[in-house]
Amino acid sequence: KENGTLEQLFMTPVKAGELLLGKLLPYLVFAFLEFCTIALLMHTVFAVPINGCFVTLLALALPFVLTMLGLGLWISTRASTRDASMQMAMGTVIPSIFLSGYVFPLDSMPQFFRGVAQVIPTTWMIDAARGVILRGADWAELMPHAVVLWLMAVSVLGLSILRFHKRLT
Repeated sequence: KENGTLEQLFMTPVKAGELLLGKLLPYLVFAFLEFCTIALLMHTVFAVPINGCFVTLLALALPFVLTMLGLGLWISTRASTRDASMQMAMGTVIPSIFLSGYVFPLDSMPQFFRGVAQVIPTTWMIDAARGVILRGADWAELMPHAVVLWLMAVSVLGLSILRFHKRLT
């Protein structure tokens, strides 16, 4: 955006949806490669057994990654500079870490923060990942997580795409 490449791309016959797909798809692939690498290191280096199905874990990671990509797209449509977008992203990362149950158990949090944690996608992904990795959870147990993660993915991506299209006009 700062270098004017977005304006140059709009001069080409590429549609806005194709442009978004071209921008988001590499990050989706990279995120899945990173996810698989971390799982491999967790299993081989730290000898953490994955008690459930790894494909289930990947299936749950898809809506989570799509939600995060949608959030990044939304931030990029709101911020006017790269520095502003980095600050906005950090404003979402830190609460995600501390309120997701990753650092502190949700049960030990005040009720207000437990409520806030329920709208953070990381909360749902961490709980689902723990279920698959530690307990070998199956789809019957993980279905609420999948539904919430997909609802978040569709809504965040949808709002971000609408915001992107609105910004174009």
